[in-house]
Amino acid sequence: MLALSSFIVFGMRSMATCGLMLAYYLLVLRGRRMHGASRVWLLLAAVAGVAVPLTEYTWYVATPKVPLPAYQLLQATGGGNIEELVTTGIHASLSVHDAAVALYGIVAAVLLIVAATKVWRVLRLARGYAITRHHGYRIVHTQLPQAPFTFGKTVFWNDGIDAHSHEGHLIMQHELVHVRQYHTADKLLLQAITALCWFNPLMWYIGRELNEVHEFLADEQAAPDADAFARMVLTASGKGRFPSITSHFFSSSIKRRLSMVTQQSPTSYRWLRRALMLPVLAVPLALFSFRVSYAPATPVPAKGSITLVLDAAHGGKDMGAVSPDGHTEKEMTLRICRKMASLAPAYHVGIVMTREGDTYPTLNDRVVMANEQTDALFLSVHVNKAIAGQPPHEGCEIIVSDKNVQAVESRKLASAISATLRQSGIGTQLREQGLHVLKANNHPGIAIECGTVESKADMQRIQNDAELEAMCRNILAGIVAYAGTAH
Repeated sequence: MLALSSFIVFGMRSMATCGLMLAYYLLVLRGRRMHGASRVWLLLAAVAGVAVPLTEYTWYVATPKVPLPAYQLLQATGGGNIEELVTTGIHASLSVHDAAVALYGIVAAVLLIVAATKVWRVLRLARGYAITRHHGYRIVHTQLPQAPFTFGKTVFWNDGIDAHSHEGHLIMQHELVHVRQYHTADKLLLQAITALCWFNPLMWYIGRELNEVHEFLADEQAAPDADAFARMVLTASGKGRFPSITSHFFSSSIKRRLSMVTQQSPTSYRWLRRALMLPVLAVPLALFSFRVSYAPATPVPAKGSITLVLDAAHGGKDMGAVSPDGHTEKEMTLRICRKMASLAPAYHVGIVMTREGDTYPTLNDRVVMANEQTDALFLSVHVNKAIAGQPPHEGCEIIVSDKNVQAVESRKLASAISATLRQSGIGTQLREQGLHVLKANNHPGIAIECGTVESKADMQRIQNDAELEAMCRNILAGIVAYAGTAH
């Protein structure tokens, strides 16, 4: 289930993507005889409005120097207010979230049902009428005032129009262009996307413009001049209603179509207008799909040695949380700790693991192992699970305990790690909880939830080697930053 804040972000990115692509259409393609390119671009705009906000590529760059003044301020104030230094997510109350999800689902379901009903109504129209077949398409001979119109490979023809006359032949050719170019598929795709993205008004506009372009394409082949177009208009003078999923002769502005037919001079710089499509499409991808993640390519080691007791939570019989695809928390925490241990020497951090395999040391065993060390730091690694009925929190949660004898230093450590994680684009949130491994620990210690099993982005970060390394490097960089300011 998407968090309400994530849904709002998706909606804004969807509208921005469609807006950027429609701007190019309105400025460069609309009103010009480039109907094939216009059709492709409008379809791309609709698909991009869904795909771009859901697509994410990570670009790793070197981490800039960690800003230390925040930690020095904490140190000077004797503990400070770490909540001001930690990024918090946008959380809606459960009732507001449920109401928003319910509203979205109801409207989308109604629109999909309406679209399915339109298809069913059109298919029913073929019953009871004579049908002839020609070269892979069929003609339904009707007396319907809406006809002629097409759906799929079917032309619904009004027998009041003489198909053997010159004008009737032009109209039939017009409808067959819709059949041959699969315009119905375009309409059905737009109906589905619009139903799912009904909150985006630009999707509705894209659908209307695409209908116009379909008619321009058909007119261009069937009525190459204004005289032929006028004859078609006078002959096919139906006034009935027709479903929006069909291609109908009068479903488009006659004035705009006549303007297109009478446009004599070819569009200038056609090749350039087409060539610019890919760079323009790259703009929303760069803005909304690429995420810059900072990973220290050249580690900045601590001035002295640091001992870190690294606790991979759970293990053995205790699986912990389980992701929807079957990955257990005990596997993921061990994977994170092993990666961190492999990177730690470059930061002058010595690692003591509470478990190195699929074993289960008790909570007390972990505390004893930590307290045996001298001047150490303690980090317990977990993966979160969302509370039933609530949206998952994406990113990392850092847990401290006020009952820890080094609570002030623990908060400074949490602040340092939070800052470096945020530089890599990972949101962080502070939580106070009396975990035994923190309460009974003699060292500055924190626990970190490295994501939530219900979050696809968090699970990808743990399973993808490059993203996991970036997260581990930033945690280590935070530990080094803390060590540089600690007493």
